[in-house]
Amino acid sequence: MSENINELIENLRNIGFGHRKDFGEQIQNIAYRIMEKTRIGKRDDVFYLLLRTFSANQKPFPKALVEPFKPNYDDGVFKSCIYAFLSGVLGGEE
Repeated sequence: MSENINELIENLRNIGFGHRKDFGEQIQNIAYRIMEKTRIGKRDDVFYLLLRTFSANQKPFPKALVEPFKPNYDDGVFKSCIYAFLSGVLGGEE
């Protein structure tokens, strides 16, 4: 299972990197809110903020980004996945 989680985390980072230009300044304005909601385990709020960001930019919500919200993943996996996505969106060049 950890191998699948490692692949999911890497995939989410790549998805974030791929959407960096799509979101521009908007994601940077809410990234810290998403990080804080993730830190305290507010999955519903994180999902809403991400969904709203994708919708506002008229981009389809990636199926892989739904995965960490499933109840079979504990909070540690959830946080790692969301942080990986955000690191792709906010991070430096590949």
